[in-house]
Amino acid sequence: MELMNNNKKRTASHIIVGAVFSVLAIVLIVLIILIVKNVRRDQETIDHITENSGDPDIFDELIAINPEVIAWITVDDTLINTCVTQAKDNTKYINTDARGEESFAGNPFLDYRNASDFSDVYSLVYGHLMSDHLMFGDLVLFQDPEFWETERTGTLLLADKREYNITFFACLTATSHDSMYFDPIRVRNNWNGEFLASMLEDAELKNDEIGLTDHILVLSTCQSYDSDERVMVFGKLTEKQKQKW
Repeated sequence: MELMNNNKKRTASHIIVGAVFSVLAIVLIVLIILIVKNVRRDQETIDHITENSGDPDIFDELIAINPEVIAWITVDDTLINTCVTQAKDNTKYINTDARGEESFAGNPFLDYRNASDFSDVYSLVYGHLMSDHLMFGDLVLFQDPEFWETERTGTLLLADKREYNITFFACLTATSHDSMYFDPIRVRNNWNGEFLASMLEDAELKNDEIGLTDHILVLSTCQSYDSDERVMVFGKLTEKQKQKW
C-alpha cells in the first residue's frame, strides 16, 4: 500500500512538473512571437518613414496618391526632411502614413484648424518624437544652447510649388493642453504684441525678434516618450518669391 502511495505521489509530481514546463514553454513561445512582431513592426515603421521622407523628389508622387499631402518641410542640419499632411481632425495621422497606410510612426501633420496653404499667422505642425533622429526626433536639438550658435534655417515647399524660407527664432516647452499654443484659432484671435511678448518670455532659447506682420511656423513634438510636455520650435516664414497672403 505504501509503495502504491509513493508511486501515485511520484506520478502526481511528474504531472505537475510537466504542466509547469508546458506553461513555461508556452510563455517562452509567446514572448518570442511578441519579440518577432515588435522587431517586424519597428522595421515596418522605418520602412514607412524612409518611403515618405528624405527625398523631396517623391513629393509629387505622394500628392498624387493622397490629396491630404500638402507640404514638404526640411530643417537644415537635422534629419527632418519629410512631407506634411492635413486631415479633418488631429488624430488620423498619428498612426497613418502619407500614403494612407497604417503606421506606428504616423506622419507629421498640420493642425486641422489651420489653412492648408500656411497663410495663417500661426501654423502648427505636429510630429512624433522617435529614436534614431526619425520623424521630429531632432527637434530636441533646439533645446541645446550650442545648437543656436549658428543661424537655424529650413525650407517649406507647398503642393502648389510655392517655397518659403524658415528662420527659426525660439524654442519653448509647454503642456499639450495649453490652449495658448495649441489652439491656432485662439492664437489667431489674440494675435497681438502682448501674445508675442509672452511667447518670447516663455521661450528658453531665442535668437531673433518677431513682428505682427510675420507668419510663424511652429513644429511640435513630445519632450519624452512618456511626457505631457511638448517641445515647440518657432520659425518665421519668408516666401522666396514675394506674394501677397
